[in-house]
Amino acid sequence: MQIAAQLGVISKEEIQQHVPHPPSSWHQECQKVTSGMRDISLGRCKVTTLESTGHQQALSANYGVSLSVLVDLAKRVTPGSSIADVITTIIKPETTVNQNSRFLDVLPGKLTGSAKHYIIFSPNNSIHSLVNALQLHFNLSRKDTTSSSYYSNSTSSTKQVNSECCLWMDMISGNQHRPVRHQDLKQMAAVIQGADQVLLALDQHAYVLSQAVTFYELMQSFHCHDNLRQKWKLTVLPLSWVWSDMRHAFCTMSLEKSEVGPRFDKDQISALIQEQIEAGVDGTPAALQIKAALLSSTKADIARMERQAHHNLWMKRVEASSHYAMLLYLSGNYSEAEEVLLTSKAVSEKAKLVPETTFTAGDNDCESVHLMFLAMIYREKMQLQEEYRVLAELSLHFETSSSALRLRAAAMLVEVMVKMRLFTKAELMSRKLLSRNMDMYGRQAAEVAQSMLLLASISVVQSLYDEASADWVERALSLMKELKGLEDLLTANCYQILSRCREERDSERSAVLLDQALRIRVSELGEDHPETLSLCIRQAKQFMAKEDFSRAVTILTKAYDVSSGIYGMDSVYSLQALGLLADVHHSLGNSLEAVAAEKNLLSLGKAVLRRTRIDNFQSLHCINAYFAERGHLLQEAASYLAKSYVTFKEKLGSDAELTLVACEKNMETLIRRGKAQGQLALERGQLHDLLEELELAEQLYRQAWSFAKLVHPEGSHKVMAQGLSDALFGLGKSQEAMTVLKSAGLVKKDMSENMPTSYLRWLNKRVAKYIDKAGGTDSATAAATAAAATSSARRCK
Repeated sequence: MQIAAQLGVISKEEIQQHVPHPPSSWHQECQKVTSGMRDISLGRCKVTTLESTGHQQALSANYGVSLSVLVDLAKRVTPGSSIADVITTIIKPETTVNQNSRFLDVLPGKLTGSAKHYIIFSPNNSIHSLVNALQLHFNLSRKDTTSSSYYSNSTSSTKQVNSECCLWMDMISGNQHRPVRHQDLKQMAAVIQGADQVLLALDQHAYVLSQAVTFYELMQSFHCHDNLRQKWKLTVLPLSWVWSDMRHAFCTMSLEKSEVGPRFDKDQISALIQEQIEAGVDGTPAALQIKAALLSSTKADIARMERQAHHNLWMKRVEASSHYAMLLYLSGNYSEAEEVLLTSKAVSEKAKLVPETTFTAGDNDCESVHLMFLAMIYREKMQLQEEYRVLAELSLHFETSSSALRLRAAAMLVEVMVKMRLFTKAELMSRKLLSRNMDMYGRQAAEVAQSMLLLASISVVQSLYDEASADWVERALSLMKELKGLEDLLTANCYQILSRCREERDSERSAVLLDQALRIRVSELGEDHPETLSLCIRQAKQFMAKEDFSRAVTILTKAYDVSSGIYGMDSVYSLQALGLLADVHHSLGNSLEAVAAEKNLLSLGKAVLRRTRIDNFQSLHCINAYFAERGHLLQEAASYLAKSYVTFKEKLGSDAELTLVACEKNMETLIRRGKAQGQLALERGQLHDLLEELELAEQLYRQAWSFAKLVHPEGSHKVMAQGLSDALFGLGKSQEAMTVLKSAGLVKKDMSENMPTSYLRWLNKRVAKYIDKAGGTDSATAAATAAAATSSARRCK
């Protein structure tokens, strides 16, 4: 109060008129200020008046609010409300009296203070998800915390944590009534540099990564490393466990394509970021710098936790490990992400054995969420058996669970069953899932329509198109039209499945339905989203079936350029588009373009095989399928397919579904073709005495024989060995032909070949000198000499 009097804000007489007691609630204080009344908060000796707002902002540009303010804001809006809804319905109306005020200025002083945590968020973020994640994060950050429910749905938190955390958020500490100016951006940079931690709130679809202001905030967080503490400043705060939904925003991060809100100027932000890039050492684009900084800071956070080596911090270490694994997953490093998660799981299991540590289980406990993370990684690596095992454990008792995670696991398990062709089990589980969704959400819900589409997909895979269309898709489409209209993604899924059902009987109607689905996905997801690209490739196939190759080339070229530019040339959609482009060019007679595309595919496959860690088995499978389905390319790609089979067998196992169904099937095709073509070449060579045909027969038989021994090492391959030996005899290679016949068991071995010298030496060491005298070259002679010496010794005895 004395400070306020010295500033001339209030008189000394007014000090005596106020009783030093805190207000009953900050919401009541907001109402007082907006009605023009002067508010004095004695808790922090801070004065907030309408006349002194500008001065207050100058003094407290780095001021933030307690976490309890966000908790109360979340309570004042309906579930599912976004931060934008909070700004529109609460913050702007309660700061309308003075357009120069921030929401921070109408709060009691005891709820504000110097910000230690800077929050980067998107207005599309759910306010409730953000509050829950912040409460969990700060609970785990406390040294005396021993347990917590990982990514729990619970909103409980302690008052102590709420009062200790002082957060800076633009929605509260920024003026929502005017545009952000250059000075404001500089103040934001100063707050970031002075904060102890910068938290990046990643929502389910990672909308925050598509904002221009996010680039600016993140660049500030790692361009001011003055000491070691700065290395741990940037922290990822996921608001959802569905990693797969975040990948598109992560992969397509670009300052040029970023969006800005109504208060921000993109040119101004871009100019400031460009200054930082030019001032840097290597001039790397902002998106790449941000991704590298996120990975390095999260990895450093794990190392810091390991050095502390305190069992009470095990949950914090598990949290940091899961964040690092998420970033590796989004970057496409699936094997490394799996290793990090498995190590983290071992740490959590060890911590549960510590007597002082308790483990809180629940619908979204740490173990369940980590199982879901592993399932998503196994799906990308196409490890069906591992994915099935994890999802089966995670979806136990889903019929009685209300957890969205367990219901999602059950739906994913159905998809795995379909891939493994376990259709009966998949349908039974889908019907249970449909029943559970009806019990939870009612019959008129989007979740119910999604379960219906899951049942329809099972019928489509079995070519039961009438059942899929009439029983499930039509019902789901009717339900979605009532709920969300014709411009929803689930509606697009309905159109897509209907198009597949009508494709064989009514191609025109199928094309119309597919075009409707594609239009919705482009509008809702964008042209560069994987789900949009998959429909583009499907549409191109329809034009190819109609022999409309010019339109097919246009669509495939655009899809290839978009996919290869964002996801890489070895991504699945890039490879699919490139393979179809080769087919179209063959149909148009453009041999040079077709051959170039085929060679590009083969070189991409070989490049993937040369990597130390192979994560994109889907890409390898795509290339293998392309060459296996085109007979004229089999011979050229034979060595690649053999190496691919060995890789799949080593990495995924010989019993893996992908190894058995895809790679082994391709190898069997190669063996049959090589055997048949070799036989024809051998017959022509023997009949017309053509050395070229005999050499071709040798090459084909030798390749088929080696592949057969690779796929079936215990099998009998006498037919191919006999054909190879005949070709060798015709070429005058008698010694090599005899070797082939002997290795295949087609020539009976003599006694010398069936009695190794080393075996005789071991059997009777006393006759070793006779074997040595024989030189070890003729084992039969040595054996006879040894036998004679042994019988002579016995007679002497």
